Amino acid sequence: MFDLTKLRKVLIPILFVVFFIWIQFWLHLWFLFSPYQQIVCNYNGPLGIAVPSWAYLLSAVVVLGGVFSLRKQPILSLSHDWPLLLLLAGGLGNVLERLSFQCIMDYMTIPFFPVFNIADVALTVGVIGVVWKEWNKSDKKK
Repeated sequence: MFDLTKLRKVLIPILFVVFFIWIQFWLHLWFLFSPYQQIVCNYNGPLGIAVPSWAYLLSAVVVLGGVFSLRKQPILSLSHDWPLLLLLAGGLGNVLERLSFQCIMDYMTIPFFPVFNIADVALTVGVIGVVWKEWNKSDKKK
């Protein structure tokens, strides 16, 4: 018989990632047609730093290896693994954008800060979440 709880455990994280990527591309289009915003096509790496192409491949392998090594269970849980899901969604969004447009479209501006996009926000919050969870895990062991 078909187990609905197992399907739900798989679908919820997948839908979270897909929804976030959809939001990223919707915001991209919204800012693209907004007369008040400026879009910067970033052909380089994060914050406009020139990064060689081999470094992208190496970082993708390291991140995917880290995601799979951190988890002992094959299914990611939205409530427990949200930082990893944000990292996955932000990374996939940037990869899809680079494959589609040959650059990353940055459109959010804050004075005295480089232009960024929603995927950069997801990656930053995901990294902070992973560090926070690991910090709390080490505090509980002491």
